Amino acid sequence: MEAVLNDFLNELKYEEKAPNTVKQYRRACTNFLSSIEDKNKEVKKDDVMAYKSRMLDEYKPSTINVSIICINKFLRYCETESLERGQRSKMEVKTIREQRVSSLEDVLEPGELKRLLKYSRRLGYDDIYLIIKIFAYTGIRCQELKDFTAENMKHTIIRTNSKGKVREIILRDDLKKEINQYMKRHGIASGYVFRNDDNDGLIPYQTIYRKLQKVAGAAKVNKKKVHPHSFRHLFGIVFMQHGGNIDELADIYGHSSLETTRIYLRTTAKMKKEKMSRLKY
Repeated sequence: MEAVLNDFLNELKYEEKAPNTVKQYRRACTNFLSSIEDKNKEVKKDDVMAYKSRMLDEYKPSTINVSIICINKFLRYCETESLERGQRSKMEVKTIREQRVSSLEDVLEPGELKRLLKYSRRLGYDDIYLIIKIFAYTGIRCQELKDFTAENMKHTIIRTNSKGKVREIILRDDLKKEINQYMKRHGIASGYVFRNDDNDGLIPYQTIYRKLQKVAGAAKVNKKKVHPHSFRHLFGIVFMQHGGNIDELADIYGHSSLETTRIYLRTTAKMKKEKMSRLKY
């Protein structure tokens, strides 16, 4: 099965799946295969169901469902020759149905954003200060920082290719001005605006996450709320509060489905209560 898994992962590369997506498939399928004690026996649906049951004791439903989707696709690949087009593998298992939660408790709030910006400056994290601003004022994904180059900073609109989709990142004039001032201070004339410690590549996700956690600790903001994607969620909420509509937000995010965009509009119970308190009749 390990040999088949390597072929499967290569197939995903040819499908032009993002590198992180391929890693996700590798991790999920490897963990599943490692759970089977007898490596010489034929894999059966009972093995998949047993692995799913074990995951229920350790992981939240959303994490389990990602693994199940990856494993099911791998199982279909293993049976490609015996399956008719569109037919499911007999070994596939169902994902877990989750009840939609109306309120979230891990969404950043505008006041917390201001504290994060303030303390990133106090800690001397010039790069993180500006990265936070970019996340909060553009709604980009972390990997799209690769498109923030000195060459692209000549424009107000940046074209990016993310997850196989080409879309536009729109820069506010004041944000663009700050980025250019940052480049001038750091002597950046070409290439990535935000660089690794060796100054020869893009700043890694791990570095951004580690520094964000330090800033969160200093600013006394719940660390669970502070990660690159949390600013994307905050951007969606604030954009809508300032007159944006969901179709515009979907364009900005690069979503093909409005249902995906709606996920980013869910607020905390505290935010809902504040809005309800302002109601007048």
